[in-house]
Amino acid sequence: MGGVVVDTAMATRVPGLYASGEAVGGANGANRLSGNAITEALVFGRKAGASAAEFAAKSAVRADASAFAAATRRLQTGATASGGFDSAARIEALQNLMQADVGPFRTAAGLTRALAQIRAWRAELPALKRSRDCPTTRNWPTGWT
Repeated sequence: MGGVVVDTAMATRVPGLYASGEAVGGANGANRLSGNAITEALVFGRKAGASAAEFAAKSAVRADASAFAAATRRLQTGATASGGFDSAARIEALQNLMQADVGPFRTAAGLTRALAQIRAWRAELPALKRSRDCPTTRNWPTGWT
């Protein structure tokens, strides 16, 4: 169970940051009643979302549509802000590929498709250089550093 402190609007002390569910401990604190978990997530998640929407509507800060579009493209292609490789996005893509084509209900066509995709990803690895986004000593970022 979490320990994020929120008020009745599910707002934290950080302006514009709202939390709900197990991150805040729920209505019963650390003594979560298992039958209430989903109900609490729905009720308090909705409250947090509504409060966040109200805060955003009153905020003078507006999203930059071109920056949003660029970030969306990077997420869809697995690139980082500096154009490097984002292994966290690649891990997610691999998980999705495994779920779609290599799960319990697999076919020869799905296995062939998955193998071709994995081979394509593997061919990209030697060309990777360390990204400016990742100050590690590895030759490609983990996405979590």
